[in-house]
Amino acid sequence: MLEARPVHTVLHYHRRSEELYHVTAGRGRLTLLGDAQFEIGPGDTVHIAPGTPHALHNPGPEDLRVLCCSAPAYDHADTVLLGGQTTSTRGSPHSR
Repeated sequence: MLEARPVHTVLHYHRRSEELYHVTAGRGRLTLLGDAQFEIGPGDTVHIAPGTPHALHNPGPEDLRVLCCSAPAYDHADTVLLGGQTTSTRGSPHSR
């Protein structure tokens, strides 16, 4: 579960994993394919296919709560940050 205010994730994609983001609280913006942006809020569910660049942004003062399901399971080595860098074993595409 990502709980954040105000925060964003680094634009990234996963080589093998697909993800489902389900918003349980708050409002934010989801970027897909690097430039398409969508407002998201409670009850919204988004499927993110492998290889799809994506990022979350919460500009507001309230928490944005997103349940993220990943298949196969999340693996740092499967994550590619924009610019061709992969996350380290200690890092993730999420930042505060």
